[in-house]
Amino acid sequence: MGFKIIVCGMIFLAMGCSTASESPQVTFPVRINDGEIAPFDTALGYRVDLNEARLAVKNIVFTVSGELHTASLWDFFVPSAYAHPGHYEGGDVTGQLAGAWALDLNNTGHELGSATLLPGKYFGVNFGFSRGNASMGLAEGDPMIGHTAIFRGTARKLGIEYPFEVITDSEEDRILVGAPFGATLDGSSHGVIGLMYKPVDPYEKDTAFDDLDFSTFTPDDDGVIRIVPGKNSVEDAYNKFHRRFETHDHYSFSYNQAPMHVTAYGESFIENGIPASAVSDGWALSYKKFDVQLKDIHVAGATFAGPISVDLTKKSQGHGTLVGSASVNVGSYAGGEFTIDTITIEGTATKGNIQKQFAWTLNNATDYSNCHSTTLIDTKAAGTFQITVHADHLLFDSIVSSDPAVGFQAFADADRNNDGHITPAELLDTDIKTFDPGNAAINNLWDWLLALSATVGHINGEGHCHAAPHTHDL
Repeated sequence: MGFKIIVCGMIFLAMGCSTASESPQVTFPVRINDGEIAPFDTALGYRVDLNEARLAVKNIVFTVSGELHTASLWDFFVPSAYAHPGHYEGGDVTGQLAGAWALDLNNTGHELGSATLLPGKYFGVNFGFSRGNASMGLAEGDPMIGHTAIFRGTARKLGIEYPFEVITDSEEDRILVGAPFGATLDGSSHGVIGLMYKPVDPYEKDTAFDDLDFSTFTPDDDGVIRIVPGKNSVEDAYNKFHRRFETHDHYSFSYNQAPMHVTAYGESFIENGIPASAVSDGWALSYKKFDVQLKDIHVAGATFAGPISVDLTKKSQGHGTLVGSASVNVGSYAGGEFTIDTITIEGTATKGNIQKQFAWTLNNATDYSNCHSTTLIDTKAAGTFQITVHADHLLFDSIVSSDPAVGFQAFADADRNNDGHITPAELLDTDIKTFDPGNAAINNLWDWLLALSATVGHINGEGHCHAAPHTHDL
């Protein structure tokens, strides 16, 4: 429908209405930011470890810099009677995620929904505090019902542990203004907006728990110190905690990209060798070296120009060898491309008591593009683009068959002087005999091997790519 309807509604009254054209919009998932809340130290010398941190919020809005318009919805959202207890942060509201949520702040990656924003340079986020209720998915009897936040954990000092529970309630119309959010967003942005609770102010280093002297509180019968609304004995401590809790110092939003790894993997056939059972004429191959030189790798908007040499014989427990990493926008990326420039092989073929050694460098740079694969980039886990090399393709008896046989005998027979070493010169001097080159003008085993080297590249295991002679460097 476009963004016109939204900007003309209540949420974006700040922007006014226009019937001439619809404004562009961008959407981003909003998630609890990666990383559980780490233990921290308070001003009174307590080491606090939160094993539970839950928060009820509603109606998240995103702001760009500038003076507030008098007709902005901010006047609607934040009546002057409810001033934010921290520093005031102005800005026009140009994005929103409407709703209400009971958040587990340690549940990294949990998604609240998708925010809709206008392209622009963002500086802050405002949201309303709420009270937990069944519409947020809370079960009957959940201690969050009726409350804004629950913090449970242990405070430690001088070897003594103080289990605690802090419950706090905010007024339903209380708005937090100016949580930091620095990001420039446009139609090319595909990241994730992360929400993080920060018990330690990253600038002033104070914490929301600084006023809590746990050793002075009397625990309940179960040994837990409870700082909760309406409990007279902790009223002063509760009020001090609550005031700090409601300041923007302890909340932040970030625009997150995610890690993407490029790996190269030769599978078991290279790491452990090709067993005789996989070769039609009973030869088994082991590799001392299987080095591929990669370059011009392009995936998910990232480029690795190379050249990068990777020896695929190294044991990788199925993960492959890391070629490079980059931070990229979150999303799903089809295709990808790369070039295998040179393949250098050293190994031994064995059949019974016969052994043949080989050391070949195959200079047949091949571009692989339009790969049939999708690389998923997500903040929950690093995305991987795996260049898979199939060594058995070098033993095919046909370039054009969809089901070629795998064999080594023709290469073994090329050892004319029977010294146990199959050289490139010997292969160049040996006819391909019954091998099927299709329409290719190939008449010797060395050229045959070069031609087969252009078929070894795949993506993410069995994903096929279009292979063509290398034409240019990135």
